[in-house]
Amino acid sequence: MSFLQWRRFTFFEKEQVRGLSSASDGGGPGDLFSGQQDPFENFKDVSWTCSTCGKGLIVLGDEEGFIYTFDHQFNVNSFRAYTSVVHLVHQLKQYNILVTVGEDEEKNAYFLKVWNLDKVDRAGTPACPRVVRVTSSVDKNAKPTSLAVHENMNHMAVGFSNACVMLFTGDIMKDKHSKSRYLFEGQGHQENKVTALVFKTTNQQVSLFVATETEVVRVHLLPRDRDQKLSLDSKGCNGRCCLLLTDKKQLQQFIVARQDAVYFYEIDGRGPCLAFEGEKLQVHSYKGYLIIVTRESQQPINRAEQSDDNDSSSEQQQPQQQHQQQPQQQQHEINVLTIYDLQNKFIAYSAPFNKIFNVFVEWGSLFVLCSDFKLYNLQERDTQYKLDLLFKKNLYDLAVSLAQQHDQSGLADIYKQYGDHLYNKGDHDGAMLQYIKTIGQLEASYVIRKFIDASRIHNLTYYLQELHEKGLTNDDHITLLLNCYTKLKDVEKLDQFIMTHNLNYDAETTIRVCRSAGYHKQALHVAEKYNKTDWLLKIQLEQIKDYKKALDCISKLDREEAELYMKKYGKELLEAEPDLTTKFIIKLCTDDDGGSSSPKRKLTKADDFMHIFVNKRAQLTTFLECLTDAESDSTPNITNTLLEMYLYEYAKESDAQAKKNIGEKILMMLKDKKMKYDTSHALVLCQLHDFSDGMICLYEQNKRFMELLLHLTSNDEHDKIIDTCLRYGSMERDLWIHSLIYFAKRNDPGHNHYIKIILDNIEKCNIMPMLKALRILSEASNLDLSIVEDYIKRAVKRDNETKSDNEKVIEKYVSDTKMMRNQIQISKTQAKVMQNQRCSICMHSLDLPSLHFFCDHSCHLHCFESYSENTNECPLCYPTNKKLMENLYSQRHDVGLHETLQRRLNSPTTTDRFAVVAEYFSMGLFEDKDKMEKPEEASRK
Repeated sequence: MSFLQWRRFTFFEKEQVRGLSSASDGGGPGDLFSGQQDPFENFKDVSWTCSTCGKGLIVLGDEEGFIYTFDHQFNVNSFRAYTSVVHLVHQLKQYNILVTVGEDEEKNAYFLKVWNLDKVDRAGTPACPRVVRVTSSVDKNAKPTSLAVHENMNHMAVGFSNACVMLFTGDIMKDKHSKSRYLFEGQGHQENKVTALVFKTTNQQVSLFVATETEVVRVHLLPRDRDQKLSLDSKGCNGRCCLLLTDKKQLQQFIVARQDAVYFYEIDGRGPCLAFEGEKLQVHSYKGYLIIVTRESQQPINRAEQSDDNDSSSEQQQPQQQHQQQPQQQQHEINVLTIYDLQNKFIAYSAPFNKIFNVFVEWGSLFVLCSDFKLYNLQERDTQYKLDLLFKKNLYDLAVSLAQQHDQSGLADIYKQYGDHLYNKGDHDGAMLQYIKTIGQLEASYVIRKFIDASRIHNLTYYLQELHEKGLTNDDHITLLLNCYTKLKDVEKLDQFIMTHNLNYDAETTIRVCRSAGYHKQALHVAEKYNKTDWLLKIQLEQIKDYKKALDCISKLDREEAELYMKKYGKELLEAEPDLTTKFIIKLCTDDDGGSSSPKRKLTKADDFMHIFVNKRAQLTTFLECLTDAESDSTPNITNTLLEMYLYEYAKESDAQAKKNIGEKILMMLKDKKMKYDTSHALVLCQLHDFSDGMICLYEQNKRFMELLLHLTSNDEHDKIIDTCLRYGSMERDLWIHSLIYFAKRNDPGHNHYIKIILDNIEKCNIMPMLKALRILSEASNLDLSIVEDYIKRAVKRDNETKSDNEKVIEKYVSDTKMMRNQIQISKTQAKVMQNQRCSICMHSLDLPSLHFFCDHSCHLHCFESYSENTNECPLCYPTNKKLMENLYSQRHDVGLHETLQRRLNSPTTTDRFAVVAEYFSMGLFEDKDKMEKPEEASRK
């Protein structure tokens, strides 16, 4: 719809604000129009430069640096903010905070000041917690032209005449919590002023719309100054011609008004436009309306002919020239203020004014301040006035749209009038559509009387159907509806109506006839009503194909019947309704049915249903997951199948993150002790689907560390090889040897640090001699000798120390042996004098009979008989001697020595097998066990 096709109405009433009357006590807003003096009469000598409104105030700034605030009763408060011009002002809507930008002549600079209007000193000056100098980044003399402050009090922006934009982030009330930066550096001394700055928050994302004279840009303000800039249009606009619609229905669009049209912008680009022509001066919004101020062609007007209450009075000279002498007749600029309803596509108001200084939306009203210091209030007319006007013009669609926010009874009356209008015009179908909307509000008999004529029976049938669907029919309505079906000979609807009544004939015969004739819904209704389950499922699945209803029917049956029908129709139901069918089968297999079924029975049923899920991997996976979650003792068959499903998904998944998530799920399953699965089968599945982590997990759980190491070496997972050796090397020391052989054969200089770790652990745990380790490393021609140098030095030093210690032990043993032989010789050739006077056992005085031993112990005979375990040995020395003999015997007969010998002889690291055999000879491994004395036998000798 073009602009010229938009309907025009006068939905606003214009009235000049005269200020409070003398008898007024500051009461209601009506008092503002009964005074004798204009609110701005005393300020005609003031040269206004900027204005704003919010938080119950209208705020203006002038060329002298003063700020004026007007409250609801237009009581004024002023204070000096700057020594020179106030350029920009912004009043927050939610907080009583005023932000200004002005010029101080003494410092020859522009300053941004934040004022707290809740804290005022005795002189009436509000507290100013923050003062910041604002300058362009390139041209220090560039003039600030635009100001924006976010309602969250964490963002401010100042635009300059050279397209520079300065942004402040952090608490606007405190310097230490805020920082500034330049979003746009500007264009030097080139004139391209920033005409508008508007903040917008979408899903906690703060964006800034920037409009200059040549461009429109959107900036996403991101942390760490990573702003995202997007040019929305290569054309800009003039000052005060930009706006962010705050109405939710308009989706907070950014509006730019140019001479040819009004353009709408979203976050990501330009949206639609409205071809409103004319030179736009200002744009504003009010309750979803778009307000545009345009310039009208100049015309000569005689000031003597003007009236104070003339709605179209012309503008006087600029404010700073009001006090000067003016000629009787001169050129006056006329502005036209137009209010558009964008949703309903009509003009709600349009009127000329003297040059408009600004439009304020405050105190729930719309105010227009003209440059002749006259203030007008545009009061929106009430809804009933609008509706009456639209009814007179038969604009019922528009009336309905306007009345959407009213109660249903009000809308019903509009629909009724609209229907009556169409009925009188002969549009019975259109009228019935409107009457349908009145159901529940308008008496049904009113509509029935209008359409009782036979020629309008189709409309009446439609109305009665709607009435019946909403449950508002009585017996008379039902009878009338039945008569309508009969006259229309509508068999299908007649049969449908019959379904709501009881049948006095055979139900199965009715079902069979209706089914054969094609009246499946009727047959289904009878089957449901008379509980014919077999027929019900046949009709639903074979004719109607209503799988959901069939599944719902099965769910209401007993468990045994439900299982029977699911085994019969389960695959067909799964094809049509996979999710619902899967949920129902899960319920059958997990619900205990009052506790009568045993867990074993449930799991057996689960196995019986698994054939239904052929070619339905997703549903089978869901089924198995629920079974394993619900059953603590699930069978290996279920667990193995679930594992296979997971591994199949893992193998075919191409997305890295999704593949990782599936792998973690598989590992959790393998590590869950409650899961019963065949380890060998699981290992084969992991190998088939190339799931390395699963193989590692299974090897670790079953302590198959050498196979784990071989798996890692085959995949060249070097870090995991070292990690495996560190974790399990203490339990299976050969892991270190195999790892050393692996890295030595790789002969890669990049593996030298791995070899160093292995050598350190081999040395720490004394796993193999140094020469054997060096023989293995001899295959690595690229090995850095500095890695093994320290190892060799430590090994040689340790061997020397061991040799020295062994020599000392040998000397001690030789000395001890010599001394013992001398003692034996003395005992054999010389008499031994026993001089003990006390019993070594009871410590009493020694008397006869007594026993004396070569170990210098003596005891009573009765003490010996009481405490001795062996009749041939001293009871005090016997425990020590027995322990020594047993250790010697067990060392020579240890079965483990044979196994260790066999392993060492077959080890690939063993190069001198003769030395190994010699070492075991020294341990007595090959002595005749029959000839060796047991400790008991040796002690009796």
